[in-house]
Amino acid sequence: MTYYAFPLGPLETNCYLLSDPAGKSLLIDPVIASPEIEETIRAKKLTLEAIAITHSHMDHVHAAAEYAALYKVPVLMHDAAEKLRAFYAESCQWLGFPVNELIKNYLPLNKMKTLSVGSETMTVLTTPGHSPCGISLVGGELVVTGDVLFQGSVGRYDLPFASLPQLYTSLKKLAALPDQLIILPGHGEVSTIGAEKAENPYLRTVPGGKEDI
Repeated sequence: MTYYAFPLGPLETNCYLLSDPAGKSLLIDPVIASPEIEETIRAKKLTLEAIAITHSHMDHVHAAAEYAALYKVPVLMHDAAEKLRAFYAESCQWLGFPVNELIKNYLPLNKMKTLSVGSETMTVLTTPGHSPCGISLVGGELVVTGDVLFQGSVGRYDLPFASLPQLYTSLKKLAALPDQLIILPGHGEVSTIGAEKAENPYLRTVPGGKEDI
């Protein structure tokens, strides 16, 4: 599976396009409408099939409805996002974004065990902790982790509806994945599961991490 990364918005959220060899593609976490995304879709002759949201914080979903309308594709998001509607609106104001409504017309991604990207299949993992609606996607040589796991760190667990115990459970799921998987995080640089198990102070302590061995 091929991926294209676009750090966008005031928090440099990583928006991704994932594509199978035939150009069938999935857009992940569109925070703002970006000419760079649209040009990549045109230049690479991609056919967008869906939009997936790793969690419903404003800096990952603000442009989801706009792109869904533009490309006439469904949005897939964990339905625990409903808990965060008020926080979403507040976050728009804090970060200086136009206040819009968290998208209502979406399919519950947490009800899906797998997600197709053309000929490729991704496994859907529920990974709450940073938010109650956290989702990670595992497919081929990649794992998209949203804000659950970063290079050297994890997402904040002091936000509304966040939970450190849930985050720890989610990290255990990720630590059980193959070491060679490339991590595509919601912010920052790419890494691998193996590198984070060895170096990330949070992942080192979960079962399978370096300090647990």
